[in-house]
Amino acid sequence: MESLKKIFYLPSEKKDPFFSIARNIYNILNTRSSLPVSQFLENQNLNTLHFGIPCVSHFAMDSEHDRFLLCQIVQKSLQVFEHRLSYVEVDFSVYDKLKKEAKLSINAVYHSGNVKVNLLLKVALWEFIINDWKI
Repeated sequence: MESLKKIFYLPSEKKDPFFSIARNIYNILNTRSSLPVSQFLENQNLNTLHFGIPCVSHFAMDSEHDRFLLCQIVQKSLQVFEHRLSYVEVDFSVYDKLKKEAKLSINAVYHSGNVKVNLLLKVALWEFIINDWKI
């Protein structure tokens, strides 16, 4: 069993209790739900069949409305699928047109402390990357 742990977990991952939450955030945001954006945001009874976020590849990061929708989608997906976090707030920081990267930040409460997670969205691939977090 110990050899399996060595394969699946790096030594630094075992020490950080927040690592499993960061890994789950990564999985949620990089999995696409079967629901379209409007149904995802309106549906009050999301479950594991709708895990992830809807496809947002048609969003334009230059559009204030699309940025707002992206933040709402990320916020709702974390509220529904990551139960260890509460009071989740998502802010859109900046979009770099040359690099095609958007930066978002997540503020939430984990146990009794506050958590800040900085995300990088690679728009060309629509992949979220977790830059860092602070507890």
